[in-house]
Amino acid sequence: SRNDDAVVGIVVAILLVGLLVTVFSIVQTVQVPQWMEEIESDHMDTVASQFVELKHTIDIQLYAPSYYNNIPVTTPITLGSGNVPYFLSQKSSGNIQIKNDTFQIEIDGDTDKSYSIGTIEYTSSNSYFTDQKYIYEAGAMILSQSQGSLLVSKPFFSVINNNSINISLTFVNIQNNVGKTSAYGSSTCSILTNYSSAQNQTITNMTKLTITTNYPNIWKESVNTTLSSKGLIEGTDYSQSLSTEGIIFDFGSASKNVNIQIDEININAQISPGWIR
Repeated sequence: SRNDDAVVGIVVAILLVGLLVTVFSIVQTVQVPQWMEEIESDHMDTVASQFVELKHTIDIQLYAPSYYNNIPVTTPITLGSGNVPYFLSQKSSGNIQIKNDTFQIEIDGDTDKSYSIGTIEYTSSNSYFTDQKYIYEAGAMILSQSQGSLLVSKPFFSVINNNSINISLTFVNIQNNVGKTSAYGSSTCSILTNYSSAQNQTITNMTKLTITTNYPNIWKESVNTTLSSKGLIEGTDYSQSLSTEGIIFDFGSASKNVNIQIDEININAQISPGWIR
C-alpha cells in the first residue's frame, strides 16, 4: 500500500541519515585528528626551514658587512597552519618575539667583561602535534620541546690549543631599537634584519666563562665537545658547574694561559607588518 511504501521510505531515509552521521562522526573523531597532526607536523618542518634560512641570512650579513651594511633583508616566518575543510578543526597559531637581553656572557680575566644579548624566539600553539620552540640565540639555533632540546646549528665557538689555550667566540646580538618586536597569528609575518655594528676584544688570562641561558644543557654539550676535541680535559684543564640559569666554565686549574677573543656582531631586527591576522 501507499502508506507502507511511505513508511519504508521514511525508515530508509532515517537509516541513511544515521549512516551518514556515523561516518561523519568516525571521520571527525579519528581521521581529522590524524590529518591535523600531519598538517601541524608539516608546518613545524616549514618553520624549521625558515629559521635555517633566517640564520643563513644573518650569517651572510655577519661575514659580508661592507656589502650588506644598511641593507635590510626579509625572512618570512609562517606562524600557524591551516585546517581541514568541511570538518571541525582548529588552525594552529604561533608567536614570534624579538627579546632583548635574554642571554648573558660574563668573562673573568685580566679584564672582566659582560655582554647582554638579544634573541629571536618562535613558539607554536598546536592543537594536535607537539608544541615546539625555535630559538636563534647568540648565533646558535635551538629546537626546544617537552621531550628536551636539540642544537640545530652550533654557535661560533672555537679553540686553538698550543703553547696557550686560545678561545674564539663570535656571538650575534639581536637588537631592536624601533619597530615591532612580536607577532601572533596563524598566517605569515616577516623578520627584517640588517647589519649594525661590530666590536672585538681579547681578554688574556681568562679564569672563568659564565653563560646565562634558558638552555644550559645545550651550551654545556656544545662547549664541552669543542674543548675536548682540542685536547682539553675536564677536571684537569677546566671544570664546569651547571644550574637552571646557566653554566660556568672555570679555567683556573689550566696549566696554560687561557685567552679569549670576543667578536660581538650587532644585528638590527624587527617584525615587519606582513600578513598578520
